[in-house]
Amino acid sequence: MVIINQFTCKQQVLLTLIHIGSSLKFVSDDLKDDREVVMTAVKQDGTALRYASVNMWFDREIVMAAVSQCGEALRYVGGNLGSDKEVVLRAVTKKGKALEYARGAMSRDKQVVMCAVSQDGRSLKYASRDLRNDREVVLRAISRSRRAIKYASAELKNNLNFESDIN
Repeated sequence: MVIINQFTCKQQVLLTLIHIGSSLKFVSDDLKDDREVVMTAVKQDGTALRYASVNMWFDREIVMAAVSQCGEALRYVGGNLGSDKEVVLRAVTKKGKALEYARGAMSRDKQVVMCAVSQDGRSLKYASRDLRNDREVVLRAISRSRRAIKYASAELKNNLNFESDIN
């Protein structure tokens, strides 16, 4: 069995990463900073971004590929990319719960939250207080998961008209 951290040939590493992106964990630090190597890894496993060099966490193209493959890769993005609407939308479209890792005003952005709850109603948990009180958002969340009701605002849950809307 070949031990991946002993690879010195970039081509061998690329061949491995095409099939097992998380193998990026075992490659040399210089290859963790190589765009081609990291791109190959994150296209196969978006969460492999966590093993890339910090420089790659700030590379928009790498980040977009990672969150396109796995929305949860949003947790590993650097700088303002975690609050970049296009990046966050791509992530929550893939995995609604990625809203947990969105930064800045993204949990207050209705379009982002609607996209997240459309993918997974329970992602309502990570929405802003105002959006957890928004009838449209909460109804969409509940349509995807009845358990999302526990994340709705008390005011909305206590509203009798609201109760008739979900039944």
